[in-house]
Amino acid sequence: MIELRQVDKYFNRNKSNEIHVINNVNLELPDKGLVTFFGESGCGKTTLLNVIGGLEYPDSGRIFFDKKEYSEKKIDIYRLKNIGFIAQSYLILPSLTVFDNLDLVLRPFDLTAKEKEERIEAALDSVGMLKLKKRPAGQLSGGQQQRVAIARALVKSPSVIIADEPTGNLDEANTLTVMNIIRKLAENCLVILVTHEERIAYSYSDRIIRLLDGKIIKDELNTPDAGAYVHRDENQINIHGLEKEEVASEQFDLTYFYKDKAPKLQLRVAFHNDTFFIEAYDEKNHRINLVNPKEKLFIDREINDNVVTTEDNITFVPLKKEEKLQASLSSMDAFKMGHSSFKGYHAKQKLMMVIFFISTALLTISSATIGRYIFPDRGSILTNHTETLVVTALDNYQMSKSIDAATIKALSEETEHTILPDISGEVLSSINLPYFTQMENSLISVRSPGFAQLDLLSPSKISYGKEDVINGQIIEIQPDELILDQLVVNAWLKEGSVKAGGLSKAEDLIGKKLYLANSYSLASSFYAGKIAAISNTNQYVAYVSDDFIYDYILGSYSNPVNFRFESRFVNIDKVTAVESYHNLNGDVVPLTSLPDGKSVVPQSFYDSANISPTNKTANIDDLYFEVDGYYENDEYSKIIQHQDTIDGLYYEVLANISNQGLIIYNRGNKQAAIENIYQTHGYSDLIVYHPLSDAISQYRSSQGSTISIIGSFGGVSIIVGLIFLYFVMRSSMIRKIYEIGVYRSLGIAKGDIRKIFDSEIFFITIHGGGVSFILSSVFLFAAVKGTLASTFFYPWWLFIITGILLYAINFLIGRLAMAGILGKSPADIIKKHDI
Repeated sequence: MIELRQVDKYFNRNKSNEIHVINNVNLELPDKGLVTFFGESGCGKTTLLNVIGGLEYPDSGRIFFDKKEYSEKKIDIYRLKNIGFIAQSYLILPSLTVFDNLDLVLRPFDLTAKEKEERIEAALDSVGMLKLKKRPAGQLSGGQQQRVAIARALVKSPSVIIADEPTGNLDEANTLTVMNIIRKLAENCLVILVTHEERIAYSYSDRIIRLLDGKIIKDELNTPDAGAYVHRDENQINIHGLEKEEVASEQFDLTYFYKDKAPKLQLRVAFHNDTFFIEAYDEKNHRINLVNPKEKLFIDREINDNVVTTEDNITFVPLKKEEKLQASLSSMDAFKMGHSSFKGYHAKQKLMMVIFFISTALLTISSATIGRYIFPDRGSILTNHTETLVVTALDNYQMSKSIDAATIKALSEETEHTILPDISGEVLSSINLPYFTQMENSLISVRSPGFAQLDLLSPSKISYGKEDVINGQIIEIQPDELILDQLVVNAWLKEGSVKAGGLSKAEDLIGKKLYLANSYSLASSFYAGKIAAISNTNQYVAYVSDDFIYDYILGSYSNPVNFRFESRFVNIDKVTAVESYHNLNGDVVPLTSLPDGKSVVPQSFYDSANISPTNKTANIDDLYFEVDGYYENDEYSKIIQHQDTIDGLYYEVLANISNQGLIIYNRGNKQAAIENIYQTHGYSDLIVYHPLSDAISQYRSSQGSTISIIGSFGGVSIIVGLIFLYFVMRSSMIRKIYEIGVYRSLGIAKGDIRKIFDSEIFFITIHGGGVSFILSSVFLFAAVKGTLASTFFYPWWLFIITGILLYAINFLIGRLAMAGILGKSPADIIKKHDI
């Protein structure tokens, strides 16, 4: 039973042209029988029928089916299970066969293929359409399509059949056939019929409900009277029993048949060239047709055309309807339908794919550009180890005023690592190329790495190198050797000049000599050391020993940019060429007896510096130290000291050159360390910063305008492409609006319909954007391996994210295009097609 309580429905609500199409309707309908909504056009009968069937949603009021109220979402499921729909426009899918049109409504139910076939054939046989089950529905006549629609409603044994003007497009013979079937169906379920033909209403209905202006004005029971419906065959005129007048002469016989008072007819006849010419007109200007006797339009016999026969072979087999239904359209069916729709695109839609192709390429390249902005190329922006801080000042005077040797010593003891000068931007590097004769011992300029202490590197981080380096439990290298990080190697190998020199992989650099020069010229390059191994710490540095660092600093004395790498100071523990020396008293003493803070110098230096018991201090380029004696060895020229003394000289050099900044190792929280330096050492006039953060900040600042341009241009292009995509999907849905209306009317869920268009979006993305995406990605993969690495960032995971993002955007735009149509009620979708 169906019950309506105070149901209202408006068209154009709250507008000047508002129509109250259903006005406070209260109604109860039985479980069986044929109930007819009757009234003139515009009275609201079809809207009321649609509201009951869930094809439209009421603005207020409540509707109960078997004492249960359904939401808008659940009414689709109820309609799919329990309501059959027969419409004036048939709502048959013309591209499907008769069989498949019925199969569509059985798919949600748990039936075997054999059970489906039996039900479909029984339903088609009931309406006389079994022999046409394999024929495409679009090839059927109107009467045949309507009988297929009835069979489709019958095949799932519904509780309710909605019939909206089912005979509106049929001739007299088909009207009788369809109404006979509907009348028979009403014996097993409730049939709600809408018609404006009074003779149909009174010939077949058990109950007639009259409507006017959205209100029920009369509700009456009716006894069906088959004789009230007269069969009128427009293809024949029965002249039996009609009034007639006869006129006879020698030239012609005329018989005039009519039912009521006959209008006056004037005839003029001429016979010319073996042809009769007849001119006929009457006083009331009625239509006049000339009939060929071969058509046998006139019949003259008594016939009984008032008898309406019933169809006795209607099969109404109960169907078990599970609580949970299956999908009406499988994913594979939806996929095929989406592909078929895409293949049917016309020229304009295919032209839009070109714009979509360009937009996709721009999106992909923009993704790689923005990726590089977010993840800068460390190889192009780093100058020091990322676990360091740089201490500098606003000006050279303030730096030299604030930092002295004692302060540097204190900082070194705090960090437990050697402090280095910051010479980034002041150094040029080059490597020798021994591969080709014409280039042997030639120097190729490369971007200099920063220097980092060897103790920052663990053995597990060594990838390639000399066997004695990579196999040890600890890292041991010679004073003139260094370990180059893979990040530096990668940057160098992208250089065209390096490739031209025959260096193509990291292993090729092992054993090559590194040269350093000041920032003005490579002409005075000094040998720094050999590349002993390659590490993989992702730092743009060369790892060096303390001996290397001390030789570098103490060899350069007061200017670390004037490279010498030949410090004359040596740790006493590493001296083997000298065993004893002459002290200032003239005594020969063991070298091991050298007091702390004192130095032993070569005899030539001792003599030239005029050292004596009263003049113990000597200097090299203003680097002062106290001499305790000299040694005799013409082949050895080092100044011998204890490590503490060398450290003191090292700190003095750093203090002298501190205007260039100091590099301090720090593995912990960088911001906390910066604040601690300020508080502990009172560097109120200094600047302490993290080189990685500073490099990233500077890089992003320099790339800001580029990103804005690319973002703006790419964004506009992408928006244009997506607008085109929106209208492609919109036009595709409008093209299929009839199919969508059929699906929704049958109760097929929006989700099942979306699957069709989701598949179409997939093919648009693959064909229009997929090719562009792959080509753009291939370009970017190649670019990041070459000189464009500093411009683009495109790892495999960004490739995947960009692909997902591309499809997701297309999917959302496609869904947006669907929302406007699928958001409408089934009745509104059907109306949109009818318009």
